[in-house]
Amino acid sequence: MSDEFNALVRQGTWELVPHTDVQNVIGCKWVFRVKRNKESGIDRYKARLVAKGFHQRPGFDYFNTFSLSEWVYFLIYVDDIIVTGSTEKPVESIISLMGATFSIKDLGCLNYFLGVNAIFTNAGLFLSQAQYIRNQLSDAQPYRQLVGSLQYLARTRPDISFAVNKLSQFLHAPSDVHWQAAKRILWYLKDWVGDKDTYHSTTGYVVFLDSNPISWRACKQKTIARSSTKAEYRALAAASFELVWIKHLLHELGHPVSECPAIYCDNVGATHLSSNSVMHTRMKHIAIDLHFVWELVDHKVLRVSHISTVDQLVDGLTKPLSSRRFAQLQTKIGVTDGSSILRGRIKEITAD
Repeated sequence: MSDEFNALVRQGTWELVPHTDVQNVIGCKWVFRVKRNKESGIDRYKARLVAKGFHQRPGFDYFNTFSLSEWVYFLIYVDDIIVTGSTEKPVESIISLMGATFSIKDLGCLNYFLGVNAIFTNAGLFLSQAQYIRNQLSDAQPYRQLVGSLQYLARTRPDISFAVNKLSQFLHAPSDVHWQAAKRILWYLKDWVGDKDTYHSTTGYVVFLDSNPISWRACKQKTIARSSTKAEYRALAAASFELVWIKHLLHELGHPVSECPAIYCDNVGATHLSSNSVMHTRMKHIAIDLHFVWELVDHKVLRVSHISTVDQLVDGLTKPLSSRRFAQLQTKIGVTDGSSILRGRIKEITAD
């Protein structure tokens, strides 16, 4: 803490000025964490004093923001930062500017960030959590912590979303069966329409940008659906909400979507309702979802198309399947074991 505070003083991070009643005082807090290297060993312990900037109001506490003529993107977690952009020159300029103001360490090309190994290949960027998986297998940890680790792993492994969602429902009172299932998921990572316990259906979707999955989800629906069409329509509404958010995000990043995106649903009834503005009495329980999706379709924000159950990829996130069927969907979604890519790139951990 002393090193961090002294560094802030040396860099002139703040100036002491008299306080007035019209000023909004921004608080701050200390953040402590363990910095790990790409082998997941402890690199160093860190303390950072961060300002609560979210208390500021645009147009009141500040009026002007600035941007470059070329795009530069930041991914920030406390004091770990990924900087990327449309070309190398603005990225290098930003890093130089930051280095002149703050004490930073440039680690070069991205290779490891928050437990995820990033490997550049001819086909693009390959993301892997192989080392993180090995660490979870070697550590003894409580069930709640283990399931939390699995939820984090699902960020790069959509094929475990259904199983992890199931285990997450027993955090309050896990049994030996749940412990074994959680461990089995880790070992797997290394080498009917609903939940028969509660009869709640599972909402699931996978969003693709071109041929790359960029967002996915599998979660138990909060209420019991009285028909498969209602359950499917709730999932359709959730996927629509995510798709609209991604469209807005891409637009803000300067890459607007030129074509009308499609959502593929394997339920004929739900597909038909998405373009039918007539409210049926038996569907009054999902009226908000009905109007939300119908309005998006009517304004051509998105379209809903029917797809055969055989071609429905999201089944791998919402249903227990045979190993053969699961492997087929896993490949189609874009999840690979990466053995040929990881060989020699990630250090194996061996027991003493």
